[in-house]
Amino acid sequence: MNNINSKYLLAVLSSSVGSGFQHGYNYGVVNVAHKTIEQWIRENKKDRLKKAPSEKDIIFIWTIAISIFSIGGMLGSLMTAYFANRFGHKGGLVWNNCIMFLAAIFLFFAKAAKLYEVFILGRLLIGINAGLNSGLCPMYLAEIAPVRLRGSTTALYSFVVSVSLFVSQFFSLEATLGDAENWPTIFAIAVIPSLLQLVALWICPESPRFLFLTVDDEVKGQKALVWLRNKADIRAEVSSLIEHKTVLQQLPTASFKAMFKHSVYRTPLIICLTMVLSQQCCGIEATLYFSAKMLENAGLTPKEAQYASLTMAILLVVCTFGCVMLIDALGRRMLFLLSLCGMTVDTIFVAVVLMLSKDDVVRENVKIITASAVVLFAGWYALGTGTVPMVVTIELFNTIARPFAVSIVVPVSWLGSFIVSVTYLQLAEKLGYYLFVVYLMLDLFLFLFIHMYLPETKGKKSKDIIKLFSNINIDSSSVAE
Repeated sequence: MNNINSKYLLAVLSSSVGSGFQHGYNYGVVNVAHKTIEQWIRENKKDRLKKAPSEKDIIFIWTIAISIFSIGGMLGSLMTAYFANRFGHKGGLVWNNCIMFLAAIFLFFAKAAKLYEVFILGRLLIGINAGLNSGLCPMYLAEIAPVRLRGSTTALYSFVVSVSLFVSQFFSLEATLGDAENWPTIFAIAVIPSLLQLVALWICPESPRFLFLTVDDEVKGQKALVWLRNKADIRAEVSSLIEHKTVLQQLPTASFKAMFKHSVYRTPLIICLTMVLSQQCCGIEATLYFSAKMLENAGLTPKEAQYASLTMAILLVVCTFGCVMLIDALGRRMLFLLSLCGMTVDTIFVAVVLMLSKDDVVRENVKIITASAVVLFAGWYALGTGTVPMVVTIELFNTIARPFAVSIVVPVSWLGSFIVSVTYLQLAEKLGYYLFVVYLMLDLFLFLFIHMYLPETKGKKSKDIIKLFSNINIDSSSVAE
């Protein structure tokens, strides 16, 4: 543990907490408070039309308000490479807070302005902020971490996302701030961690790897390493970074085109794309976005559904913390397959129970079992599927290629989230509980694909990972992580 010191912790916590909070909090804040905000939209629409709007119109507007967050996420994550290379990995996080502050203004004042369009615009902007955070923050965390802590440090971003998801569920309850009068305040709360991040990151250095390998400024890179390690003797890491630069010179120049043209980039890209698609296609997006509605349909009262959603958020925190603790011990591959296996079994159970719940008497008797199964599904997801894909994406690509790969992989993840958020209610209406059978088939396919093609990256140095996808000759000397 000699690499952990107060300065390193400041850099890790300021980046992960400030960025991960925006992602998770604004992802889940509309779930529990959906009835309150939907009612405000209904009243807003009624005042304009001078008559009660149709329920179809309200569902359409609410679907846009939900799904536009993912559109923003796609747009933001597509800009990851630009922000990373233009402002730096830390600098990109700092500038991204400007988007967050603008979004908070729109979301907070939408009710006073009596314009649900302003609320939707705020959701788009905060989605852009979350998309940039989801690409920039894991890169920064991975690049300031020593190799033996790389997995757990990168996974901290997902842990903060899950914690902030729980916080959003709590503040969205009608008993706290989720009532008709105070709901705008729940969106203003997100400003606090952004302000704290701005202050803390001002002190912290840029990623040493970015400075060494992208900016080609070894002096600043060494200063950053000295600050992060809190020691003067960094010769071993500096030597490794210099060797790594030599290795990069043997690889094709990284670009968006190169990601698809050269197998050294294309093969890991396909693996990473499949992994992030598994995050969306397993059914977790429907569970997180619509858990309250889903549980109400299973027989729970609206209040019971809210508290079940809150319980699910708590389990997400616990299991994601378990992932942080286990990812460098068990490895990425084992944790991911364990998570997928658990979700597959749980999906079968959820599908069977929900099908039986079509009978009113049975529904009343098994509603607690149904709620438990839905909540456990989220737990299995958090144990690996929710975190490992981003960790692996960071590890399979070198420092120069990483921003381009992230700018492809993360938008696909957001695209999957958008598709699910837009189609879930319609598919659930048409397919009923057989929709979970579709999720089951996808889970099984993804399990087999990952089992066959995902290499273990735990503890591997860059040269070892590059060897997996390239025929270039790399000597046995140590290469930096």
